[in-house]
Amino acid sequence: MKMLVKILCMLCGLYLIYEGVSTYIFSGRSPDGSMGEYILGFFLPATETALLLYGGAAVLLGIILMLLGFRRSNSSR
Repeated sequence: MKMLVKILCMLCGLYLIYEGVSTYIFSGRSPDGSMGEYILGFFLPATETALLLYGGAAVLLGIILMLLGFRRSNSSR
């Protein structure tokens, strides 16, 4: 069961890293935020600040989830 949770954390982390990088390098920028894209179910305006902020946050959260998958348990079982 623990192995399944670890694999699931790693897969979710990998997906978030992918979403963050694709958001970060999204080329359709809009100065007034009228354009945008849907990321993880919510609308993200395509301004420079929003794309960099949400892309970086998704990559950081994905890295944290990936590291949680590699964490060793301290139980002696």
